[in-house]
Amino acid sequence: MNSGFKGFKSFFALLATMLYLFSAAPLQASEAGGGAPEPQVFTVNVGDGKYLQFGVVFETATPEASHELAVYKPKIRHAILLMLSGVDVEQLRSLKGKKALASDIIDTANHVIHSTEKNGVKDALFTSFIIQ
Repeated sequence: MNSGFKGFKSFFALLATMLYLFSAAPLQASEAGGGAPEPQVFTVNVGDGKYLQFGVVFETATPEASHELAVYKPKIRHAILLMLSGVDVEQLRSLKGKKALASDIIDTANHVIHSTEKNGVKDALFTSFIIQ
């Protein structure tokens, strides 16, 4: 077998592993050393062969809300993915559309954890945003 092909094969295996690890990153900062929380990455079809991918970090009003986010993470992801199925991709290209999406994400997360912006999720910060 060609040694160049083996190198590409190894590279793509490493790349696939890294993509999996980064997309499966936890919502909370590591327990051992603190630091910034890892973003949640969402990828969804938005029609006509296009997709939306973005990373988001939740800023909470209380430590209890952070705990609730961790406990309800699957339900929050599910609710956000369902909410995304109804978005207009052309609106998301504007600043106003992105701000509206952030607000919808905050409302969705707070609904799942039975909180408000005063005691739950107070902000959704995009770390990446790609429409392709």
